[in-house]
Amino acid sequence: MDCLISLLTFQVLVSYCFDESIKDTAMAIIGTTTFGSSRQLEEGQDGNLEASYAKTGEGSIQMEGVWHMLYNDSLSALGTCVEGDLKHFHKARYMLAQGLYRRGGSSDLQRAKEELSFCFKSSRSSFTINMWEIDGMVKKGRRKTPGLAGNKKALEVNLPESSRKFITCIRKYLLFYLRLLEETGDVNTLERAFNSLRSDKRFALCVEDLVPVAIGRYINALVASMSRVESGGAKINPDSQLEKIFSLFIEQGSIWPDIRNFPETKDPETSERILYRFLHQYIVSLELDNKVETLETINEKIRKRFKNPKLSNSFSAKVGRHASLAWCRALITSLASITPLVSSAESQAINPSFDYLENRRVLCVDLKSGFWSSSFENPSESQMLEAKWGPVLSKIKNVLVANKVSEENLEMANSLLRSVKGLPKIPRYTARTADYGGNMAVLWDRDVASTGYVDKMIWCTVIALERRSDEEIWGKLEWKEPVLEVPKSCRIIRALAATL
Repeated sequence: MDCLISLLTFQVLVSYCFDESIKDTAMAIIGTTTFGSSRQLEEGQDGNLEASYAKTGEGSIQMEGVWHMLYNDSLSALGTCVEGDLKHFHKARYMLAQGLYRRGGSSDLQRAKEELSFCFKSSRSSFTINMWEIDGMVKKGRRKTPGLAGNKKALEVNLPESSRKFITCIRKYLLFYLRLLEETGDVNTLERAFNSLRSDKRFALCVEDLVPVAIGRYINALVASMSRVESGGAKINPDSQLEKIFSLFIEQGSIWPDIRNFPETKDPETSERILYRFLHQYIVSLELDNKVETLETINEKIRKRFKNPKLSNSFSAKVGRHASLAWCRALITSLASITPLVSSAESQAINPSFDYLENRRVLCVDLKSGFWSSSFENPSESQMLEAKWGPVLSKIKNVLVANKVSEENLEMANSLLRSVKGLPKIPRYTARTADYGGNMAVLWDRDVASTGYVDKMIWCTVIALERRSDEEIWGKLEWKEPVLEVPKSCRIIRALAATL
């Protein structure tokens, strides 16, 4: 009896086909199928169950074919409802996208996103809510489409829509569109969507609670793209994706645990630990490229963002410590790479006499061991950095740096050392430093214009250094005064602090 009901249901559905050719084909299949025929029922009652089951399977295959024909016909009908003047008929467009998504063909997912994207983009923006409330007083469009059998079909949109129903449609369509963007890996549009939704003023009251969902979808897409990169299945720049994850961490890191628990965005492949692993990976990539300025910038951002204990946790604390140490290591590596070294023979022949000191800038540097032993979540990251920068740093061990520094390298060193905070700008003159009771004394000379530049004035400043945290050293200017006027031929060779 159930089989006969199924056949009757199919016959009713087929009678409403949009495409006449599909209607004729489907009717022909139904008329010839053995599924649910009286002959099959008689064979079952006579005990010939094997023959009955065989014909039942054959009939099921035939009915499945009819079902696919009807499904595709329905999608074709929906397609005509969003063409031409009817392009803003958002209800039909949403149903068409849903139909394509559920059909699950090889290109249906992308097609579903493209169909629904009309409601969420414009010629000026890759993401905006581009939907209009259907007005019952005005016919939104009329399109006469000739059917395949030659008849004319008048299609009209005259469905009054309340504001409440319109807002419901926006929310429903938006949630589905964000899902399509995530499943297609459209990271750029998801980024634009999340930024647009949180700054939207037109629909702020009805979509502001969906911003965390957009962020969650965006994070899932970023993690999925990074997973494809690691597996070798995607040809994209991982550094740009890691930078986007870090930007999200700075802006929305405090709500990451909440986002991970939303039903719409919960994904076992995107745990909080995995997200923080990518942050550490980003810091390592910057250190590998020795990007000192970028490391200094992100270190400052982390310090400002998470100085409130309520916004911090154990994961973010590890990221902050890693960024701080990476910045220090990159700073030391940069200085080591521009430090002129003497040969072993020359260093043995060095006699620190007055004449030698007059013509040389002398600096003794020693880097302690254990340089790469901290802040790494993954030991392989430490090995990569040591393999790249170890040869440079190994030269700065119990050596006397005695060669003159080029002007280019001196400028670079001045730029690198500007990261000591709290100091005013010190003029670029030849300067010497000395330990002054735990503070730093700096002496330099400056030509005196009033004497026709035949004399120099020696200036001195005292700077008190203070370590305020593991990440920062601050300097406080105690005083700065001219101390001695000398002939221009005089030079500052060495600064010594004497205790009286």
